[in-house]
Amino acid sequence: MGDDPGNAILTAMMVMMTTDTKKVNYVDENVIKRAAKWLADRQGSDGSWGEEMHLHAGNETLGKGSLRATAYITWALLHSGYESGATTKALAHMRSKVGSEDDVYTQAMVVKALAVNDPSDTTINAVVQKIHDARIEDGDFVSWSTEGATMVNSWGNNANIEATALVSLAFMEAGAYPGDVQGGLNYLIANKDDQGNWGYSTQATVLALKALLGSLSTGSPNTDATATVRVNGEEIATHTFNDFNGDVLWQVELNEHAVEGDNVVELEYAGLGNLMYQMTSTHYIPWTHVEPEVTGPLTIDVQYDKTTLSVDDTIHVQVTVTNNDEGATGMVMADLGLPPGFVVDTSELNTLKEAGVVQKIEKTSLNLLVYINSVSPGEPLEFGYDLVAQYPLEASAPKSEAYFYYNKEEKAETGPVGVVVQ
Repeated sequence: MGDDPGNAILTAMMVMMTTDTKKVNYVDENVIKRAAKWLADRQGSDGSWGEEMHLHAGNETLGKGSLRATAYITWALLHSGYESGATTKALAHMRSKVGSEDDVYTQAMVVKALAVNDPSDTTINAVVQKIHDARIEDGDFVSWSTEGATMVNSWGNNANIEATALVSLAFMEAGAYPGDVQGGLNYLIANKDDQGNWGYSTQATVLALKALLGSLSTGSPNTDATATVRVNGEEIATHTFNDFNGDVLWQVELNEHAVEGDNVVELEYAGLGNLMYQMTSTHYIPWTHVEPEVTGPLTIDVQYDKTTLSVDDTIHVQVTVTNNDEGATGMVMADLGLPPGFVVDTSELNTLKEAGVVQKIEKTSLNLLVYINSVSPGEPLEFGYDLVAQYPLEASAPKSEAYFYYNKEEKAETGPVGVVVQ
């Protein structure tokens, strides 16, 4: 829509994705070629692509600097096999600019692009050394942090995961500092959540998976091993891995073998290969036993005007989201718990959407998701919605949360709300 419907960086992401996809499914090569040519036609005379702040969701800052944007687009073009005067000019531009760049995230992206073209590029050595010097070591873990937001506006731990994955990829491509790469992979493995993802950013998960898959080519060429799981000294399960099933998930449930108090879980691995493992656990406690949270960058308050009502009566819910951090900006997510058995009326929210305050509204069976374009520090945003009771019941609305897009670890939350419909 508009005078310039195309976005160079999103197009580069598509080129990267479809190039990977064609390894496992059919992709029309002409689509990739046309997209690559479209990118080449929009390159600046100095060989760069500029950052683009206008995106599909209106909340991201892909690019955030022409060097970062140029590196990512060049990487995508080379990854797809597209080579032309455009990539040659872009590589020359990056060589001339990267020496004055201090951001590790951008440096790593430049190294990746240069190394995809030629791992022996002499520009790479000095940049790799700067990145190596910026590493953060913690036992077997090595990580990197980035100044400001990443290419998808992540910050905090999500940004560190993205930066570490990107550095690991760049170092593998350049054949540099294998010890840093292994430490980076250890860090990524340790930061995978119990759902198999990394953080709350799709890009963090994509980069982490790329790094881990890339490491397979540098590991043991053969897999022939047996893994045994024990709980409190009792053998629970054993499994043999080989080249055929070495990349297949093996899951062992330990619930029925756990005892109250301390438990000792042992994993014994004997043989060839370098397999990854993860142990996760969950538990529930009454909300009344939850410690009050420390005030973070956001706070959220949810108030029901009544909690006891009759069928066809309406509850008005008033929500206040406050940004407490002068330096925290970007899209805010309000994840609002909904009690079962109610119809949601979002008329008030629709008015905010028309005014451009709210980007999108989504409803699930238990949640109302409100995508807020931004909440200015010191200017709380208030909005409401109505719940219309459909059936007699006694139930609870789940907790409600507010967090910055892609940075859910900084969330603020409220407790559940009990309602009775007579």
